[in-house]
Amino acid sequence: MKTAAALLSLIIFAGCASPAHLKREDSQRVVEIARQIALKEPGLSQKEKSEIENSDPKLSYYFISKPDAQYFISWRLSSAREVMISGTGDIFTLAGSTIALTQK
Repeated sequence: MKTAAALLSLIIFAGCASPAHLKREDSQRVVEIARQIALKEPGLSQKEKSEIENSDPKLSYYFISKPDAQYFISWRLSSAREVMISGTGDIFTLAGSTIALTQK
């Protein structure tokens, strides 16, 4: 009986689990959407825009219930400056995200 209960619990748990990471192509898609958002930031210089266009950002996220996640996507522009896109919601659209240009 204990074995059956343990097996049933394992099956239920496995059915509720969702992948905790993005596939490579999904990650690239999210980064491209974030890049387009970041490039619209009016406080960026041409050099900083070039950095965003040509480098990979730091991408961190935590799935709440896929596709909803809490996410942070940032580009270090210099030792003292960073642009970050963050939000909570559909990570595949970044709808409702906020953008911040920070001085360190």
